[in-house]
Amino acid sequence: MIEKLRDILGKFVAKAIILFFGSIRCVVGIIPLNDEEILMVKFGKEYGLPGGIVKHNETLEKAIKREIKEETGLEIKKIKKIYTNKSLKPPKTTTLFEIGEFKGKLKRSWEGKPISVKINDLPKKLRKTHKEYIELWMKNKDNLKNI
Repeated sequence: MIEKLRDILGKFVAKAIILFFGSIRCVVGIIPLNDEEILMVKFGKEYGLPGGIVKHNETLEKAIKREIKEETGLEIKKIKKIYTNKSLKPPKTTTLFEIGEFKGKLKRSWEGKPISVKINDLPKKLRKTHKEYIELWMKNKDNLKNI
């Protein structure tokens, strides 16, 4: 029941943003915990990277810090923008960040539960675009050491 309400609310908010602003700006963060694991969020039965919609007049950097704090409880210290994807349906721009430093205790939010996931054993019910972002990050992570 809660999952259906969350999905309905998410779709309503997305449509309202498109009508008002013309497009959606989203942010997604990859949080490496060590060489073998990243932090993900379990949203009901589905898994994904922490992130969400950028508020009006909010910078991408502030948005990713806010979204990660809301979804995981972590306070972000260092970030690096690594990729931007633009799509037409719906009109949306998603920016991917790698999180270099963070502090705090993990905590559950109304959206889901933060969990550690092995990079080489990703969940089967993973959001499609998030799987693509993780694969992109894995191909390029050695070039991102200087964050």
